[in-house]
Amino acid sequence: MSQVLKPMKKFCILLFCFSGSILNAQNYQNICTPGITFFKGSSGNIKAYRQDSVYLTGNNDTIFISYRTIRPFFINGCYDTTNGSILGRRIYKKQDGTFYFFNWNHDTLTIKAQAAINETWKFCNLTGGSRIDAQITDISQDTVLGLADQVKVISFQAKDLNGNNISHFLNQKTIKLSQHYGISQTYDLYYMPDIQTNDASVYYIAGKTIPSLGIQNLTWKDVYNFDVGDEFHWWGYWWGGTGPSWGTMKKVLAKEVFGNMDSVEYTMEYCKIMWLPYPPPNIETTYDTILESYNFLTMGNNAIIQNLPQTFQGGPYYHAPSFERNMLLPGRQTQEYINWCYSRFEHCWGDAFEPSYTIHHYSEGLGNTYTYYQEYEVWPIGWIETMVYYKKGSETWGTPLASNCSELVPVKEIVKSSVSELKIYPNPVETQAEISLEGFKQSGLRYISYNNLGQQVYVREIHSDPLIFDRSGLPGGLYVITLIDDNNTILARGKIMLK
Repeated sequence: MSQVLKPMKKFCILLFCFSGSILNAQNYQNICTPGITFFKGSSGNIKAYRQDSVYLTGNNDTIFISYRTIRPFFINGCYDTTNGSILGRRIYKKQDGTFYFFNWNHDTLTIKAQAAINETWKFCNLTGGSRIDAQITDISQDTVLGLADQVKVISFQAKDLNGNNISHFLNQKTIKLSQHYGISQTYDLYYMPDIQTNDASVYYIAGKTIPSLGIQNLTWKDVYNFDVGDEFHWWGYWWGGTGPSWGTMKKVLAKEVFGNMDSVEYTMEYCKIMWLPYPPPNIETTYDTILESYNFLTMGNNAIIQNLPQTFQGGPYYHAPSFERNMLLPGRQTQEYINWCYSRFEHCWGDAFEPSYTIHHYSEGLGNTYTYYQEYEVWPIGWIETMVYYKKGSETWGTPLASNCSELVPVKEIVKSSVSELKIYPNPVETQAEISLEGFKQSGLRYISYNNLGQQVYVREIHSDPLIFDRSGLPGGLYVITLIDDNNTILARGKIMLK
């Protein structure tokens, strides 16, 4: 039976969502547009509506069901998981183009999509017999998702039992209905008409998946989309205790893509300096070249980043994810994910009891840009690491920790009285060369590569003899290879030419 019903749902979506815009474009019957619609608030936060299913009633009216969300709004002491997203959990559409939405109190909100200019109707009830009236006050051209479209403006006015105007926060407030893209400006219908005491933000349509316009859901490919030369700096510290602080820098030296961007491997210059809360010497440093690999086919099974804002997820400890723009990094979409916010108790969902938890921010083209960790067992103690600078092509943001890794983590070299010459073959080099380590058998050896400007390109530990030198995306030119021990004493040098 389920195999028969699934295609029927798809048929209903096409029939009832597009019938108004295709057969009679003036009907504005597309509030229930398929796919995902993203709305952006004035603070940059994102809410969404996704139509999960469609049903026909016995009298050929239509019921649209949105995805479940969890709301920080208590009903009988419990979080609400029933009323859905910004347009509510359930929408009824009558054949005459009248839509009924349901707020947190399960009262109805009415929008007449086919109403003409100056037409008025009751939008919702207030206490004591008063009400909110809605009226079409304008029909004109507007810009929706960067495109011109005809839009109806719906204005509100509160009335008492006798029809006299009374004071209310919604008076003269407006929502807009786009002819082809549904609601283009709105308040969170879940909270109406009580938006003043809950969420009074105005939300504007910011993206659609069908057709693909504006803001879209982030993917792991969007997050970890780097290019050679991209540079990222983070600053981290422990809070609530006497823990360390640190600075970290990464620079993309090489990029290798596999398949149709199924996976990618980055060669990174990596350096880190950490200040420890101990007596001197209280500084630890790391300077190396590392590989970072991302298999997007495997990561696609991790649905964290695909969850929509406020998505309800079963416990034990979860937070509905949210999207932010311009929250941390200007002009780039960031998705926040928290692994704690609510938990299932005897009869309802409520606040979890102080577990350890982590907050991550994933930003398009920048990776993981913010991490917050709270340790419950030794509360209040945790740590924060946040991106403070990035460079992508000609685009830069923030304040760099240092001009390069050599400045952040300087290597103080001690020159031995007699420095040997490294044997390198072949030289010049196309891709790889062997460097003989005969006579240097002690452990803890590293080699540093310098370009012809004297800048450190990378530092690597040595784990083989002979050493295999891999150019790792370095441009052609003359380089100096310096062999050092764990006391930073220079043991040998050699020049290498990259073709």
